[in-house]
Amino acid sequence: MIEYKKRLTKNDSKTNIQLPFNMTEEFDYVEIKFNYTPTAENDPEKCLEAAEKALTLYFDGCKRSDQVINAVQFCPIRNLVTVSIDYKNEYLGNAHRFGENQLIIISKTSPTKGFVKTKSIKGEYVLTLNVHLIFTEFCDVELYIEGGYYD
Repeated sequence: MIEYKKRLTKNDSKTNIQLPFNMTEEFDYVEIKFNYTPTAENDPEKCLEAAEKALTLYFDGCKRSDQVINAVQFCPIRNLVTVSIDYKNEYLGNAHRFGENQLIIISKTSPTKGFVKTKSIKGEYVLTLNVHLIFTEFCDVELYIEGGYYD
């Protein structure tokens, strides 16, 4: 089993972290357990301030006073860390999903949605953590990768 743990901060936002790994056997599948926590900032004051700032900056050049969007609808503000996987320099797909305790299966027959079937399991992979946004003070990431066989 390959285990990876990292504490991310706001400074890690808009970065990619590449994690190469090797499957030394021709398993039936690769199982990737992925978790990050906390998933969101729930402090209304912090969220509203950031939402107001973003609406002022990004809303088609409209003055904030002319906008009808309520900043509250963007709260809480969620962290977003996603996974993409390459196998022997071939893109297998991505899991752009919010949430804790994600399970990704790479296989020749039935991979997780968002990923294509692979021709082989044995070989060199690169898992990329796409750190879109860390809004909380920190965010702990855990990955567990292992090969397995169907019964």
